[in-house]
Amino acid sequence: MSLAEEVRIGKDVNRQIVRQHKVATSSAATKRLRELAKPLLAHVEREGINYTFTVLASPEINAFSHLGGYVYVNQGLLNFAKNDAEVQFVIAHEIAHVELGHCRRGLTYTVRAGELTGGRGAELVQQAYHLISLGYSEDQEFDADEWAFRRMLKIGRTRDEALALPRHFVQHFADKTERRQSAEKNCPDAVIADEIEKHLRSHPPATERVRRLEKLLTVPNGETTK
Repeated sequence: MSLAEEVRIGKDVNRQIVRQHKVATSSAATKRLRELAKPLLAHVEREGINYTFTVLASPEINAFSHLGGYVYVNQGLLNFAKNDAEVQFVIAHEIAHVELGHCRRGLTYTVRAGELTGGRGAELVQQAYHLISLGYSEDQEFDADEWAFRRMLKIGRTRDEALALPRHFVQHFADKTERRQSAEKNCPDAVIADEIEKHLRSHPPATERVRRLEKLLTVPNGETTK
């Protein structure tokens, strides 16, 4: 897929997302995302991508990105994060999916098939939207985590700051699991809604993500090695 195709489809997908999901009205929240993204964007390598950051008024703890550099963070995730470093890791992780080409890999075949069969643009947009809901592979999630971790160190965050959000997920998920098990013991028929489970359903286990990141060794110049 060419850059022009990615940017064009990305714009169309963004229009669909903001039509179907309520955008948060807080300009302060959007400004916060942009300010935290600035130092990270100084270390991107893909040219021609102009990143756009949007806060969605959803209580779910979630964030995602797609073609053309569009990054969305739910208000629920902003509420969940303890500080700017945790939010910055989220932003870095989503930028990574764009930088590493994860957003376009699943769609390139669809684009080319559409050219051969006369497929319409609306069908492409719908397919791109569907791929967002499916999420990424475990390897892609691990790669995005590593990219985020490395860039956090590059912009001056400490190792603990770079690991803060993944560790927060592990602790919160453990606490929620303990409460769920206790509730199920007292009320076996109870249905427990868990927003973290929703967030992680297309992600590798939180403990494994932290374990892999903690194995990365920092070298004197701030880079990391395995």
